[in-house]
Amino acid sequence: GVGLVLGAFNGLLSTRLNISSFLATLATSLVFAGAGAAITKGFPITVDDPAFATLGTKGIGRLTWSIIAFIAVALALQLVLTRTTFGRYVFAVGGNAEAARNSGVRVNHIRVTTFIVCGMAAALAGVIDASTVSSGGNDDGADLILTSIAAVALGGTSIFGGIGAVWKTVLGVLLLAMIANGFDLLSIASYFQDIFQGFVIIVAVAINSLATKR
Repeated sequence: GVGLVLGAFNGLLSTRLNISSFLATLATSLVFAGAGAAITKGFPITVDDPAFATLGTKGIGRLTWSIIAFIAVALALQLVLTRTTFGRYVFAVGGNAEAARNSGVRVNHIRVTTFIVCGMAAALAGVIDASTVSSGGNDDGADLILTSIAAVALGGTSIFGGIGAVWKTVLGVLLLAMIANGFDLLSIASYFQDIFQGFVIIVAVAINSLATKR
């Protein structure tokens, strides 16, 4: 429910006020993180119900429910983007919103719906993260913002819109996870990981920009 509301709010900012989707997402993340800190006074909220921890710690065999949920969501979104009319409209709006509007696509509707889907996915990720330790705080996941942007860029998704695939983003996530694990095994300082992720974003965006111009 919260993810739906936040996604819709971001969508309305993008469509009604014509704010960049990327900037709207970053700005509202700061707003709601601050609101969360004000509500909780900066203290984490603990969940005593042991059933809540099941999502993040239990599963089938070696596959936890969190991994199963990740696979299920990734497959569902990949199918939606490649096999449905809505998916084709998402790419059309991302590639050229004006051309899509002239073709009869309800551009604002597609944008708001896409934001809602992203918000619900983020909410699910937050619940899973909180369930692993049976508690949650307003700053949980804040260190993953750069990592998530790097994973998407590394997967070939253009920040300018119109180009991308869920399975490529999954590969980007796995590659970054392997690199981060390698850094940890080699006892390399964490700030070098941030430097590496920053360079990944710069290179990926530069490649996408050059490809778009061509």
